[in-house]
Amino acid sequence: MKDSASKELWLELEKQYGLDKPETIRGMYKGLESVKTKVCRLTSDLRKNGKIIAGFGAARSGTTLLSFFEIGNEIDFLVDDNRIKHYKFSPGDKIEVLPTSEIYNRRPDCLLILAWIHAEKIIENHHRFVEEGGIFFHNTKTSVLYN
Repeated sequence: MKDSASKELWLELEKQYGLDKPETIRGMYKGLESVKTKVCRLTSDLRKNGKIIAGFGAARSGTTLLSFFEIGNEIDFLVDDNRIKHYKFSPGDKIEVLPTSEIYNRRPDCLLILAWIHAEKIIENHHRFVEEGGIFFHNTKTSVLYN
């Protein structure tokens, strides 16, 4: 009974947000493709200008974005607060995950915030990176630069 009620609730939420309509899904895909184009262009331009780019956040959503955006080859390393992930490699692109202290040892020019939900906290906790000339960027609907 509980599973049935839960399924009904999810189906109702899908209808409420239009997720049962193909045009909604196509619109979401079109939006993702637009963000992908912007992020790819930005990372490519940064690399052409000799910039070192690191990613912040090695959770599944961030590494999924790296794969979807096809920019793993543009990222020099990843950092994450979770000690369990340190000195391991991301799925797919096999990018090494390091402690956040490596931001200050390796000094990337830019940090792509893959854990965008925590962007404000990450920037607040690592304001020193910006003070030392680093640039944070992340994407929601558009790429956002912080320096």
